[in-house]
Amino acid sequence: MGLSGNTGRSTGEHLHFEIKENGTFVDPTSLVDQTVNHVSMWDTVTQSEGILTKVVESIGGYIYEKLISGGIEQWVSDYIMALPFLVCVSIGVWGLFNMFSSKLATLSIGFVMILGGLVII
Repeated sequence: MGLSGNTGRSTGEHLHFEIKENGTFVDPTSLVDQTVNHVSMWDTVTQSEGILTKVVESIGGYIYEKLISGGIEQWVSDYIMALPFLVCVSIGVWGLFNMFSSKLATLSIGFVMILGGLVII
């Protein structure tokens, strides 16, 4: 990338774009085409039938295995151990959000506590 504007012998404002590899100019067309025509990961996941469903099913199965099938006691003990950390993080998040909105700050405390509980799973 270079200067934007009217420099040198140009006839109008423009953006100077060039690519060099080992001191030799390279045609940027193929690189630009790859960038412009790139399919995002989100499009790949949502357009591929069954991938998103399998991910959701596996997450649901994992949560069921950890919480419902006898693991609730372990989760509760882990949550109690993490509670002081979650409270400290909640206070920090509350302070940041309170600069913008007190209602949002209050909601952020619950969000951190719930998200912290899910992370412990």
